[in-house]
Amino acid sequence: MDWEELDEDPSNFFYSLFIGLVVTLFFISNAGQYIAEDELLNGSVVPGRFSITYEGYKYIANDESRSVVGIGSSIMQYAMDGKCMSALSEVENSKFYNFGMSGGSPYVEMVQIPSLIEAGPSIVIVEIGPNSLWGWDNKDQDMLDYFELRFPLISMQMTHDLNGEWYEILEQQDKDYFLNSSIQRNIQWSEYTRDAIDVKIENWISDIAEIENYNSVPAKNSKEWVDYLQLPKHLPSKYDKKNESQIRQNLDEKMEKKVNQGVYNPKSNDTQNHAALEYMISSLNDAGIEVVLVGIPHHPWVNGYLNPGQLDGMNETYIDFSSKYNVHQIQMYWESWNSNEFYNRNHLDSDGRERFCQQVTPFIDEVLLGNKPLYVAEIE
Repeated sequence: MDWEELDEDPSNFFYSLFIGLVVTLFFISNAGQYIAEDELLNGSVVPGRFSITYEGYKYIANDESRSVVGIGSSIMQYAMDGKCMSALSEVENSKFYNFGMSGGSPYVEMVQIPSLIEAGPSIVIVEIGPNSLWGWDNKDQDMLDYFELRFPLISMQMTHDLNGEWYEILEQQDKDYFLNSSIQRNIQWSEYTRDAIDVKIENWISDIAEIENYNSVPAKNSKEWVDYLQLPKHLPSKYDKKNESQIRQNLDEKMEKKVNQGVYNPKSNDTQNHAALEYMISSLNDAGIEVVLVGIPHHPWVNGYLNPGQLDGMNETYIDFSSKYNVHQIQMYWESWNSNEFYNRNHLDSDGRERFCQQVTPFIDEVLLGNKPLYVAEIE
């Protein structure tokens, strides 16, 4: 072969250049995704635990324990101490995991139900409170911003396609956030890769191996990672540092606005969240996974700011779901827990998590044993 003649052929040159470019892009794409995924998981690029779900479900799928998974908002995140519940449970080889997410709602968390079903838990605890049962219009900028953050992150890591019932529940503009081709996903990964590389460089320069703060997540599959899936990190209680007068002042300021917002005006049906919950519960039922609906208390003074009957939609939803689906109920919302068991107006602190653990675990044990327990509310 005449190598000099080959080198002089422009078509061969451009062909070689094209092949080199494809190989380079392939390498950068895969290496970049690895870098970005690492930083996304540990909370460096997007603060928080938003990227743990699929890797967490993979861990549960390979875990031979009888797993119990809690899903919901940050209210669930702050309420469920999976380590305490695993230790307290009297059912052999049971393990409890907390997948509550800041700002989470049934409408968002429903996307992950196919992967959760594949993980094969014995029980899924679904948080249903007043904040889970409201709807919105397409002008709510806070909601739109949240969807714009969460849905691409979920889509990048999805292990299932877009043909599920959950996709049809989404508003049309929200469907646009889902990346339905490898090219779209690679573009999204490349955007996060740039941020991830910046983070890594900063860490190398400052010789910091891991950012130790509330938003950081332990390395995947480490001992700390498994602990974190059971018990997320929590901020210190705000209310423990306040006296009753200061707590009252804080609630006066917060509830003046909150009382009129959707989170304290639950509907009984026909919202985006209701449609999502119907899909979630029916899908879990069809998969033979036990479903426990849990209502988590808010601070005992909160309900004093609400009008009579303002939360009827929540009560009616519990009644409706109980008649339509195979579910168990632990409705603690109406219980008046102690002020010192709360981080703020609607999240529990370490004392509240201990109480949640003590009250909920025996009920879950009965479900694991195949019984039909009846939850009896605690009376103060």
